Amino acid sequence: MLANVFERFRVRSSSQQDLPFIDGFRGIAVAMVVVLHMTPTSLVIHWPLVGGSFAFGKYTFMGGNGVTLFFVLSGFLLSQAWFNADAAGRPYPDLRRYFYRRFMRIAPAYYGFLIFMVIFLVPSLIAPEAIYSLEGIKDLVLHFSFMQLFTPATYHSFNVAPQFWTLTNEACFYILLPFGIYAFLRNRWLVSLPLVFLFAYIWKDTALHHGMFGLVDLTSRHMHGATPAVSEVEARLFLALQLPATMPAFCCGVALSNVYVHSKQPGSHWYAHPAAAAGYFLTGLAILTLVTFDWQSKPATLTRWGDLVVASGLVLVVAGAVLGAPAVRGLLSFAPLRWLGTISYSVYIWHFALLLIVLHYPGVLAKQQPDQFLYIAWHAVPMMLVVGTLSYLLVERPFLLISRGNRPPPPVPPAQGRDVPGTEDGTQQRPPSRAQRRRSLQPTS
Repeated sequence: MLANVFERFRVRSSSQQDLPFIDGFRGIAVAMVVVLHMTPTSLVIHWPLVGGSFAFGKYTFMGGNGVTLFFVLSGFLLSQAWFNADAAGRPYPDLRRYFYRRFMRIAPAYYGFLIFMVIFLVPSLIAPEAIYSLEGIKDLVLHFSFMQLFTPATYHSFNVAPQFWTLTNEACFYILLPFGIYAFLRNRWLVSLPLVFLFAYIWKDTALHHGMFGLVDLTSRHMHGATPAVSEVEARLFLALQLPATMPAFCCGVALSNVYVHSKQPGSHWYAHPAAAAGYFLTGLAILTLVTFDWQSKPATLTRWGDLVVASGLVLVVAGAVLGAPAVRGLLSFAPLRWLGTISYSVYIWHFALLLIVLHYPGVLAKQQPDQFLYIAWHAVPMMLVVGTLSYLLVERPFLLISRGNRPPPPVPPAQGRDVPGTEDGTQQRPPSRAQRRRSLQPTS
């Protein structure tokens, strides 16, 4: 019953293939980000029955990799249209339609939050002069243009939505994809992907440890740190968040999309066997486990190689499901997890502001851990689910349907024992109408 309700309100994918377990990945990704922002690094969970404890807060830094998972999924899903067209010899997607759909996907819910922020979060969480001033208007214009990550003054998003830096990178990827996809067609990705990894490593390493030809010094002058040293650290972190450092995650998804589309072509593809897919999934889990529990104590290694290794591990995990490991697909298709994935974008947009609202409840900051964490989770998580669901149903879904031309739901599967023909891509055809059957019986001249 829950699955039926879920399908009633869900908007099907605009790509050629509908992969329901992808929503499961989205649900996991947004849960990771929420846990990261909700959990203090000092949190220790005690186990009275066994007399032990677990320093849970030490490992929640991996929650930031939920963003990396989102990037991998974006690259995988959006590039399929080009690979499908290339494999079938069809024209590539219409760019005007592509950009229109991308805007309708990310802008309405985001704009809804920005409007709510300006009206209701001033002055309780945002100083009035940060909004109602010339500089505040400039900052709002940058946010409505998805350019908040381009200036040091705006990438914290008024300190109520610091996760919005990712939307700038997402929008930039949308713009670059139709032009950069040619470097990943057919087997070109075997060269292009390592080059992207190399460029990202050089960019982040020079941003964090070198001068970037004076760019670090120039950026630090616009930071508002308490001391010049603090401003320099903030400038390095700001530069390390820019698109070049996050491109490997997007491009890993693009490369996986190429492999996936190729695996659907006629012929034998050993790499798409379910046993191989299970191997990818387990290898990816092993990589992520290594980074979480071993590299956590090696900050230098984690800083230099963490993003690249995590992107590789996550794309292997996704490949395990995409290329056909049945057990993985079954787990990710669990209806509540898929629903969380469906509303994940709205939850992602709203969750940090809702956490701040709960933190301002009387007496919350005076609580000790883990009581404070449990109190925040008990109040904030239901709020996130309710607000995320309302945002999806009232804002996201209507605009998605508009962008898809109010496409009707897929046809109901035929009754058991009834043979209904299908097309080459596996979709079902409607049986001919009475008028069509009558015309087919008429003799032709």
